[in-house]
Amino acid sequence: MMETDIDLILPVYNPDEGWELTVVSKYKELEVLWKHADIHLYVVNDGSARGFEKVVTDYIRQNIPEVHILSYSINHGKGFALRKAVSACNSDYILYTDHDFPYTLDSMSVSYTHLRAHETDSYL
Repeated sequence: MMETDIDLILPVYNPDEGWELTVVSKYKELEVLWKHADIHLYVVNDGSARGFEKVVTDYIRQNIPEVHILSYSINHGKGFALRKAVSACNSDYILYTDHDFPYTLDSMSVSYTHLRAHETDSYL
């Protein structure tokens, strides 16, 4: 099976304590589920007043060295955060979810599979 790049965007605003543990854990699970994908994680700090202390970002970077952490100081909302990340993405496929992963990894995998199934369609 051919390897595919996919960008995963997580917009974040004032996350609860320990959010970084969930992000790393879910990312590692996705690496197993999408073993033929090269996953590029984009975490967007949407002007958070808390939750992005150095110890938090260091933990994410230690466990996901290729992570892209984008930050700006004033909250502009989820739409702005997504546009900011998409402008930095380079993969053919982009998925996003919230930092607490409210959707199951199985449902994300179904979306990813549908995207890949249509990669040769002429309308894409």
